[in-house]
Amino acid sequence: MDNVTIIEIPPATTDFAPYIARIRSLKPDVWGGMLYPPAQQTQLIEAASAQGLTIPFVGSNNVIENATLAALSAAPFANSVALEKGEDAQRFPVWKEYLRQLAKYDPEGKVTSPTDGSVTTDWYAVWTFAQVARKLEAVTVDGFRKYVTAARDFGPDIGSTLLHPIDFTVPSAAQNVGQPRQANTWAFQGHVAGGKEVVDDAAPFSVWEQTPIKPWPVKTATTARN
Repeated sequence: MDNVTIIEIPPATTDFAPYIARIRSLKPDVWGGMLYPPAQQTQLIEAASAQGLTIPFVGSNNVIENATLAALSAAPFANSVALEKGEDAQRFPVWKEYLRQLAKYDPEGKVTSPTDGSVTTDWYAVWTFAQVARKLEAVTVDGFRKYVTAARDFGPDIGSTLLHPIDFTVPSAAQNVGQPRQANTWAFQGHVAGGKEVVDDAAPFSVWEQTPIKPWPVKTATTARN
């Protein structure tokens, strides 16, 4: 991708018309945006729809809530969305297991959106820390740092369903200096339709490196747990 133009939208914005007009004037092949809070992302898409924008939208499901899904589904433009962690219980065992465990604490299903913490990123972070912590004689910052510096790969006890090893020694990616763990983030190609996220390609790719990721063999996962 080249010739990218960034249009900044202030957090307090309620009138998106000038920004939609700016997008239209640039005549790009695609446009996208990831605004926070999520309600503002929905408002941006609704505004673009109301003004008849037809340029394809590209984004991620990072801040997509049910209202955003509805807005994208009804929009007059096509969309392509990077789906982090594959939030599809039928196609991805990791997500199915996550929902099973979440149900223990949320039997009424009140956790429904990414901003509620219902993404596997949070789950893996806590899970992985617990697996390292139980191996340490004393859980200290220095002890944890020493362990993860020496050991590269970690996996949860749900076996081979993790898509690739978590590497705690990866340096910062050029796009995210100061955030050395971003190489561990992966996503799937998808889009939004009918108020739902649809997976178009179940083969994951590295978010920052844009490279395909091979499934993690069962024996590797087993070794990582011992």
